Amino acid sequence: MNAKNVPAPRVHKKYVAAVSGIVLTAIVSGVVGGAVWGVLRPTQEVQLIGPGELAVVEGSAQAGFIGVLWFVVVAALIGVLLGLLVLRGRNFDSPLYGFIGVLVAGFIGLVGAVVAFVTGQVVAGMRQVDVSALAPGESVRAIPEFSAYSALLVAPLVAMVALWVRILFQPEDERDGGDSILAAGESAEQS
Repeated sequence: MNAKNVPAPRVHKKYVAAVSGIVLTAIVSGVVGGAVWGVLRPTQEVQLIGPGELAVVEGSAQAGFIGVLWFVVVAALIGVLLGLLVLRGRNFDSPLYGFIGVLVAGFIGLVGAVVAFVTGQVVAGMRQVDVSALAPGESVRAIPEFSAYSALLVAPLVAMVALWVRILFQPEDERDGGDSILAAGESAEQS
């Protein structure tokens, strides 16, 4: 068999459109959620005690924790959106398709969470004050650093659980008919 007899792989427009819509929804929801999180992040009062040394004023140390909680709430909402809405037109009529769908939901949830994190950091950075112009003893309100990177896993986990619940409660008549992303690709190859 030589190279002339091998058929070229076909790109199915329906599959490409579905995947593009999923990725676009993850990015847009991440940008919107991240912008909201960047605006909602609370500030804490810091005081310059020496050259390059800042101290958090007592009573405002909880701002970092509240910022993480806001990110968890935004990430959970992104996960629910992506898990329920993005894959809503797909029927998962076999355990393999359901498992692959849950993995896809987790991946797009992670994409949404990372985009939300980056966008939120940029928005918070625009709100951040310049502490280099402070004189010793002066205090200012600043946004605390975000270091709880495990919160990035909230959106993928919630997206996976949301899709799993949707598959679990999908009526039996919807499982037999309809259009699965994977089935669409297989049926197009057979024709």
